[in-house]
Amino acid sequence: MNIRALLSLLLDAVRLPFRRSHPADSLSTDAGRRKSELHGLAGEVTRGLASMKVRTLLRRGNREEVEREALERLTKQVVANLGQMKGLTMKLGQQMSYVNALPEDAERELAALQASAPALEEAQLDALLHQVFGQKLSKVFKEFDRTPIAAASIGQVHRAQLPDGRWVAVKLQYPGVDQAMQADLENLEELTALSTMTMKADMGEYTRSLNESLMRELDYVAEQRNQQRLADLYRGHPFVLVPETVPELCGPTVLVTELVDGKNLYAANDSADQDQRDRWGEIMYRFAFGCVTSGFFSGDPHPGNYLFPADGRVAFLDFGMVIELKERAQRGAIAQVIAGALAGEPSILADGLRRVGMLPAGSDPKAVWKELEPLVAGPIAGGPVRLDRNWHKVAVDEVNKNQKSSALANALTKSPELKAWTLLWLRYSLGALATISKFEPEVDWRQVLLEMVTGAEPVGEVGAGWGDAPGGHLYRGSQFAVPGVKASKARAS
Repeated sequence: MNIRALLSLLLDAVRLPFRRSHPADSLSTDAGRRKSELHGLAGEVTRGLASMKVRTLLRRGNREEVEREALERLTKQVVANLGQMKGLTMKLGQQMSYVNALPEDAERELAALQASAPALEEAQLDALLHQVFGQKLSKVFKEFDRTPIAAASIGQVHRAQLPDGRWVAVKLQYPGVDQAMQADLENLEELTALSTMTMKADMGEYTRSLNESLMRELDYVAEQRNQQRLADLYRGHPFVLVPETVPELCGPTVLVTELVDGKNLYAANDSADQDQRDRWGEIMYRFAFGCVTSGFFSGDPHPGNYLFPADGRVAFLDFGMVIELKERAQRGAIAQVIAGALAGEPSILADGLRRVGMLPAGSDPKAVWKELEPLVAGPIAGGPVRLDRNWHKVAVDEVNKNQKSSALANALTKSPELKAWTLLWLRYSLGALATISKFEPEVDWRQVLLEMVTGAEPVGEVGAGWGDAPGGHLYRGSQFAVPGVKASKARAS
């Protein structure tokens, strides 16, 4: 789903432009009602935009100021309504808050959906806590702060202290959000079905894979396993912090983890100098694409899933939507595409693109990679390059603008061998790069990729100190099974 399609889904102001929204007093779970609520919201946006155009024509003075005030009001309205709906609909709003598709001021308003959605009322919270723990709260926690420190699309998070003195984050799933998500997915399937009529690729498989990954977010038992797996892998890491879990207190709708004190991405960005932002950007890039080439990566890299402690590390949160490529051939295919491109070996690149299902008959692998590169790797031509909002937006807009003649669009729509996990990889990489671009870091991204994929000797402080976890030159996983590309003397995983 490209940026335009996502925006169309979120603000589909054409189909029902004058239908009023009716936000539910509680979380709505009926697919028809949720679709009506979304279309109603789109109608409100349509009227708001039309009114803005009229005012700019009639009012003298600063036209840009009129538009800015109107967009601010509309964005706040969208935030309020999507926050009430929660579920997948709210997740789409979260994605719009960081993919550089909207004006920066509007993105800042939508950022509230990342961790500041309406929380449960007191009575609802009491009932949920009793249901989850089945005993007095004082038996489980020494302290429990009833005011959430974060509230998003699936659940809300509370600060608490265990009897042994450890401070923890307690994530509680909203009652009924599983039904709301299922209703949203039914609507998503209907929309996706329309696009498959013009595609040879099996988008049904992609929709099923996306649905499965989204619904896995509701399984906090699986999320605990995912998070602990990464916490084990990065324990004691100098740059990465994945909070430890408390498995004995976790369940299907509750996740208890080590509490991390740190600034959110926007506060960190506002207070840091450029050197620190460069460092954070490289850490986030190495973690994201190290996980991709290891075949175990999150599918939800929005800015609300990062914290920045005072010690300079980056804390990575929320591992409900994790994709695992279990077959060695799958994991090696992504690395082969990147390694073939870095090495300038067309035959290796072409074979890798075939393995991920993105090289239909008659396609030019170089042309496909030229358009794919900025979406899955960033600016890797060589030398330090600033990955900022404008670079990312131009790269995405270029692909969207030229869809009829695009080699990448042809590869995505005309290849019957396209893998569902390939599209999930594209979705994750695009989101990770959009989030990293908020820091506008200037890094030699090509060198970083060479270290990760080919085992090249590190150049900078972060690469030299990374160790043998995914993201550094010492990690030796299946991504090194790349024909024709020589790896360094890295330690076997």
